[in-house]
Formats: sequence, C-alpha cells, structure tokens
Amino acid sequence: MYDTDSPNYAEYAVEKKVEGSLRARRLLMILLYALIAGVYFGVCVTTFVALIAVLPMLMLILIYFTWPYVSYDVSWRFSAGKMTFYRVYGSRSRRIEKQTLTVETKNALYVGTPDSERGKAALSSARRVYDFASSASDSDAAILVFKQANGAVSAVRFNCIRRLAKLLRVFAPMAELDSLSMRF
Repeated sequence: MYDTDSPNYAEYAVEKKVEGSLRARRLLMILLYALIAGVYFGVCVTTFVALIAVLPMLMLILIYFTWPYVSYDVSWRFSAGKMTFYRVYGSRSRRIEKQTLTVETKNALYVGTPDSERGKAALSSARRVYDFASSASDSDAAILVFKQANGAVSAVRFNCIRRLAKLLRVFAPMAELDSLSMRF
C-alpha cells in the first residue's frame, strides 16, 4: 500500500503568486542582473572589448541558476497527523523540493480561517507566521496555529482542501476548530 492510498493522507501544490515581498525580491533580482551586466560591460570596454560578446551567455547562465529562487511553487503533505510544507524550485526538468516546515497537528491550538475574529486573534498571538498560501487574498486559505517544541507559538497559512479539513478534525483534537469545516 502506498502513502497516497492511505485514508490519512492528503497532498496539495500550488504556484506562489507574485505579490508582496516576492514581488520586491523579483525586482531586486532584476536590478542585480542589470548592475552585473553594466559592471561587466564597463570593465570590458575599458580593458578588452572582445569579451563583450560573452555577456549575453553569462547573463543567461546567471538567470537560469538564480531566477527559480524568486519563482517557486508551494506544497504540503499531510500524513497521519504530520503536516509537512515544501517550497518547490525549478522547472519540469530540474525540480528541487525543499522541506521548510513540519507540524505535528496534535500540537495545534487553532485551525480555521484567517479572516474570522478568532483567526485574527490567533494570528496576532503567533510569534512567527509561515506563508504557504498561493496568494494573500485566497478564498480557500486556512491557518494552523501551533506550539513548537521550544514552547513558542507559530502559525502557518496555507491553501486548504476538503479532505484536509476532515482530517484536521480527527488529528487535531485539542485545537479550537473554526468555520473551516463550513467552507469545505
């Protein structure tokens, strides 16, 4: 039996939309590309003009290896009470899945929607908020506020699906469940 055949398994992946800090990082990356090209061009003009022909190839190589870090997908996997969040970098031919956060749902304090009153109060009590939702304005966004091993309260924002909402009701018995089940 595979994990995906298990009744206690759910998985979801979505492309991260370009907004907020991701938009600012992309803009800084583009400015960095322009600065590197300008400096290289300036050095080549003053020393050896023939190296200017290499500039387009160097820029393509630089963009190929650095752009995936500002254009990525986010995903999560739920398996028997553990929720693992990933960032997926790269294209179809070269995908790198980086595990970013693992949450034991038995340590959940609150599970619900971020736009409700209880959700806003739970988010304000969290010291750190991880964002794994595709967009800040998603209608299917949910939050899970949990206590870490060191006692700090953190929250994770993610896109929720119906299957996960049902599983969280079972695997997060101590959590204060909000209107999450009503939406899905």
